[in-house]
Amino acid sequence: LFAFDEGQSLFIAPHATNVQLKAIMSHLDRLQPSGATRCGAALSRLASTLRKRGLCIVISDLFDDPNGIIRGLRHLRFKKQDVIVLRIADPMERHFSGASSMRLRDMETNEEVFLDATVAARFFRSGFLEHKNAIERACRDLRIDYEDITITEPFQKALLRVLDKRRRMF
Repeated sequence: LFAFDEGQSLFIAPHATNVQLKAIMSHLDRLQPSGATRCGAALSRLASTLRKRGLCIVISDLFDDPNGIIRGLRHLRFKKQDVIVLRIADPMERHFSGASSMRLRDMETNEEVFLDATVAARFFRSGFLEHKNAIERACRDLRIDYEDITITEPFQKALLRVLDKRRRMF
């Protein structure tokens, strides 16, 4: 388990035991959003610590520079990691629209912004789609499994769906 914000916040080395799985699940239950993240840099940092082949499941909204994320994913693949990317999104991010002003609060930094939803929706939709497509394309090129998951889907259900899909492929 490698959980991060602007720095590394938690690293639990890989081991194939039930005790390790329980420790990881326990830490995941207690994680809280904190501060901004640099996903691409964190993925590269993680890759540089890995010595053996393994499975890396990246769970993130991937709101970072796509080139940095792609560099980090490329580094993981170079280190012989099997990678699954689970991009978490709020349904509002996928279908952003509005007819009036809105106030948005960043869950990680608590920063609030006010914006005209009509103008913002146009820019957000095109930027979100462009960002998503760049990462999806890179995942396809790097032979990395990529899945979109919404926050409305229970995480356990989404993970089981993804792992079952992979099981049927092999």
